[in-house]
Amino acid sequence: MLNYLKAFLFFFIWVIIALTSHYLITHKNFKNINFYGTGPSNIIETKSQPALNNLNVISNNETIFRFSKGFRIVENSEKISSIDSIPFLIDSLSIFLINNYDKQLEIIGKYSSSENSNLGFLRANSLKNQLINKGISQKSIKISKNNKPFVFDKNGTFSNGIELSFIPLNTILIDSIVNAISNKRLYVTVENDLLIENTELIEYTKLLKQFSEKNPSKTVDITGHTNNKGYFENNLILGKNKANKLKEYFIKNGISKIQINTFTRGEAEPIANKYTKEGKLLNNRIEIRIN
Repeated sequence: MLNYLKAFLFFFIWVIIALTSHYLITHKNFKNINFYGTGPSNIIETKSQPALNNLNVISNNETIFRFSKGFRIVENSEKISSIDSIPFLIDSLSIFLINNYDKQLEIIGKYSSSENSNLGFLRANSLKNQLINKGISQKSIKISKNNKPFVFDKNGTFSNGIELSFIPLNTILIDSIVNAISNKRLYVTVENDLLIENTELIEYTKLLKQFSEKNPSKTVDITGHTNNKGYFENNLILGKNKANKLKEYFIKNGISKIQINTFTRGEAEPIANKYTKEGKLLNNRIEIRIN
């Protein structure tokens, strides 16, 4: 009985130490960070003083991301601090752009009245190059300048020299994206009754999900095509099966099943020479049309 009490006491002391350590470490490292949801995306807010130093990322006149520090600029220089100095920023921007194909990021470089106005563009372009190096598409970025009043400190630096906001993509680019979504040809493989993912399919599905959510009255028509290997009737079945597998994949990834129709044309509508190896590969496809 004595040994049992000793063991229990040892375990109790160990638990107290572990919980105390966890509390201290957690509050030391994360006490200034607050995560909370806002609909489809998350705001990451880092609390600090003064608020003047905060970097606020704006969309539709609302702050969607707030960070405790901004980009430091140097008087009469195009240099800005690294994007890596602001935790979570690159991930937040990337995820927002992935989930909003009709938006682009506007980078606004600040310059003071005593500086050459071109420095605003150069500072914005410096951040643009950093973002491109991190994998964000150049088409998703716009740069501009702004000379709102501010004062450099005694060391000739200013701690919040860049503004960021998400703005609507221009109409021509949106129309181009919508057309690409609405008229899509995919080459997918079905093995052992399973659809094999590829990068093109993953990226297209993300765009299609956004489009279908924005346009719930639209229908997604999936038509399976095959080459001329085998019997005509069997190829009709294979085309339908392939279309149905893609439908299942879309539903699994959040696209409403009531928006999806499946069809088959089998080998009836080749787009290439059906007697060559290359032609057979091209004919074995899926066509997607949105109506």
